[in-house]
Amino acid sequence: MFINNINKMPPKKAPTDDTATAPKKRGRPKKVIDTETPDVKTKAPKTKAPVKASGKGGDWKGHLKKTFDAGKKKDPKYKYSQAMKDAKLTYKK
Repeated sequence: MFINNINKMPPKKAPTDDTATAPKKRGRPKKVIDTETPDVKTKAPKTKAPVKASGKGGDWKGHLKKTFDAGKKKDPKYKYSQAMKDAKLTYKK
């Protein structure tokens, strides 16, 4: 079935002009900006909004830091992961 449909298609024509042999450009064409007209409005570049620090994590982080510092004084091999486990037991919301 499919073979018959392929055979019925007309053969491709060879390019006759120079533009047909040039490689095609990909993507969206670039906009041409007219700099002579002063009434053209341009948008300001977008800036990222400043990140606001939430007050929720500050208490936990401070408690964790105190726990880690105290553990590090007792044992120089004290790890931050162990401090998280210890701080979890003593932290009060």
